[in-house]
Amino acid sequence: MEKKIKNIKNLGIILIIFLVILFLYFNNEKISLFGNDEPEAEKILILDEENEEIIEKVVYSLKTPIDVVKYLDDEINWINKESSQSFNLGEFILKGEGNELDHSIFASYLIGEIIKDEEGKKNYESSVLLMQDENYKIYSVVVFQAMRGELMPRKYIYFTDKDSQIVEHDGFENIFQREEERRMLDENSIIKWNLYSSGNFEIVKDLENWNIRV
Repeated sequence: MEKKIKNIKNLGIILIIFLVILFLYFNNEKISLFGNDEPEAEKILILDEENEEIIEKVVYSLKTPIDVVKYLDDEINWINKESSQSFNLGEFILKGEGNELDHSIFASYLIGEIIKDEEGKKNYESSVLLMQDENYKIYSVVVFQAMRGELMPRKYIYFTDKDSQIVEHDGFENIFQREEERRMLDENSIIKWNLYSSGNFEIVKDLENWNIRV
C-alpha cells in the first residue's frame, strides 16, 4: 500500500514538472513572437514567404524617416488607382509601385514600428492621417514625432508623383490648411479626417464615423 502511494506521489511530481516545462515552453514561444526581438506587427510584413528575404532586406535597411522617403522616391513608381485600394507591404515592395495611400501606409509602418534605437526601442510615434473633401475625395499624409527628447518637432510627410517631403507642422488644422493650398483646393474644403496608427492596416472606409473638421 505504501509503495502504491509512493508511486502515485512520484507520478504527481512528474506531472507537475511536465506542466511547468510545458508552460515555460509556450511562454517563451509567446515572448519570441510578440516580444521586443520579434514584434507582432513585424509579422505582418511576411505576406509572401517566397520573397520573404527580399522584403526583409528592404525593410531593415531603412534606418531613419529620411531613408524611408529616399527609398520611396528612388525605388517606387507613382501610380493612380482608387485610394481605398491599397497593396499590402510585400506587394508594394515587390511591385515597386503604389498610390498615395500605399506610400502613406508603408512610410507610417516603417517609421512607427520598424525604426528603433540601439536598445530595440521605437524611435517614433507615427500614423496615417486621412482627409476627405467636399467631393468625397480622400487624401493621405503621414504624421510622426520622436518619442524621446524635449520639445521634439511634430512632422508630416506628403507624397506626390515627383517626390516625398518631410515638413514640420503645428497641428492638424495647420496640416489641413497647408494641404488645401498645396493641392489647390478651396479653403475649408477638407471637411472630415481620421487617424490610423502605424500598426493598423484596417483603413476604415465608413466616412460617417470620421471626425468632422471644426
